[in-house]
Amino acid sequence: AGSTVTFHITSSDVMHGFEVVGTNVNVMVIPGQVARITVEFDQVRTYGIVCNEYCGSGHHVMAGQLEVVDPSAYNGTEA
Repeated sequence: AGSTVTFHITSSDVMHGFEVVGTNVNVMVIPGQVARITVEFDQVRTYGIVCNEYCGSGHHVMAGQLEVVDPSAYNGTEA
């Protein structure tokens, strides 16, 4: 939490969408290009990551999670 993060997102096959749910992180991922977006996450929480551009038969399983943790937990100093 409180850190600036830059995402570098690529696709080798088809167009995808990269969205961190509940934020303004939303970028089109075009094959052969690198999409870059920089954001600061202030709140400790888990965010969903989804592909928001229909990309084919596996589209419905393109999801992940982004875990924003307290800096002390990240550095291993949390009690």
